Amino acid sequence: MYIQYETMYTPMEAMESNMITAGYAYYGKYYALPVHTYAAMSDAKVIDYQAGSETARSGLIAMLAGVDNVSGPGGLNVIAEMSAEKLVMDADYIGTLKRFHKGIRFDDDALATELMLKVGSGGNYLTEKHTLTNYKTEQCYDNIVMNYQERAAWKRSGEKSIFDNARDYVESISQKDGCVLDKEKTGRLEKAFIEICLEAGLTREKGEELIETYRNA
Repeated sequence: MYIQYETMYTPMEAMESNMITAGYAYYGKYYALPVHTYAAMSDAKVIDYQAGSETARSGLIAMLAGVDNVSGPGGLNVIAEMSAEKLVMDADYIGTLKRFHKGIRFDDDALATELMLKVGSGGNYLTEKHTLTNYKTEQCYDNIVMNYQERAAWKRSGEKSIFDNARDYVESISQKDGCVLDKEKTGRLEKAFIEICLEAGLTREKGEELIETYRNA
C-alpha cells in the first residue's frame, strides 16, 4: 500500500501505486499464480483530465505487467464512487488496450507480399478481395463514445464531448427493460441483505429502509 506522506492519504492511482502493482504482478507470474489489481480507475472526484490520465496509465501498466483480473473501471474517489458514464468511456479505452495486446500480425497473409507485387504503388488495393477480407480484422471497431470524426462532421453531429456521448448512451440503456428478478429471488436477496445488516450492527428497520431506498432509486 502506498501512502502519501503530505496528506497521509492512500492514492490508489498514483504512479507509485501503479509501480507497486507491476511489482507484485511479476511476483505472481513467477509463482504461476493469477493476479488481481485495481486499475483503469481514478482518485479524481469528477471526470476530468486527472480521471482520464490515471485510468489510462494504470490500465496500460496492468496490461503490460500481465495482470489477469482488473477491478476498477468506472471508479472515482479511490473507488468509493462509481460513474456509469465513466464505465462506458472506460469500456472504449479497454477495447484499445485489447487491440494493443493483440499486437501486429506479421504472418504471410497480413504482409500480403504477393498482393503488393501484383497491385504495385499506383494500384487500387480497395478493390482487392484480400483487402475486403482483412481490413476489418486490424482496427478496433468496439467503439461506443470516442470520437474519430473530422471537425466539420463533428460539428454537424452536435459537437458533443465524449462525456455527452456517454451520458446519452447511459440514458438509452436506462430506457430499456431490465432483467427483473422474480418475487421469490427478490425476497431471498432482501432476506439475505437484512441478515447482513444485522450482522453489521444495523437494525432490521434500517435494513428495510435501505431496501426501500434502493427500490425508489
